[in-house]
Amino acid sequence: MQHLETCRTWKGRRVWLASAAGDAGRVDGEIAKADASFLSAGDVDLAIRLGDGRVEMVLASEKGTRWDFVA
Repeated sequence: MQHLETCRTWKGRRVWLASAAGDAGRVDGEIAKADASFLSAGDVDLAIRLGDGRVEMVLASEKGTRWDFVA
């Protein structure tokens, strides 16, 4: 699990996000905000702004499965 201060340095970094439709597709976006998780104690909520303007929320602990940095 990443520390909050580390996650805050990720703001603006490009990431891929697994498609919510579950079709194994991915969409690209960027980290818009990182803050202490509201529902998962000890984790970090990341707001991902997608290209179409939508915002998706993921947990930092989901890195590598639900989302990851674009290489």
